[in-house]
Amino acid sequence: MECELSTSHYEAAESRLHIQYTFVRDGKQETREISQQVYTAAEVRRLLDQAGLGTLALYGSLDQQPYLMGSPHLLLVAKKAVTSDK
Repeated sequence: MECELSTSHYEAAESRLHIQYTFVRDGKQETREISQQVYTAAEVRRLLDQAGLGTLALYGSLDQQPYLMGSPHLLLVAKKAVTSDK
């Protein structure tokens, strides 16, 4: 029998999600932990802007549905910003 259990804790001050996975297989239990940084769409756009990339579009799915609160994914299309060297 195979089983997977997980617990998570969100650290709001650090915008970090900590997840602990416990896998049970053939009577043996193994636990692994991961830590994941969480960014808002606005934060990602600011980071791209600081890197010289302009945001062209935000999508919530591969079929280009609008990115909305609760969208399962964020697909962001960006392009290198045009600068005038005068």
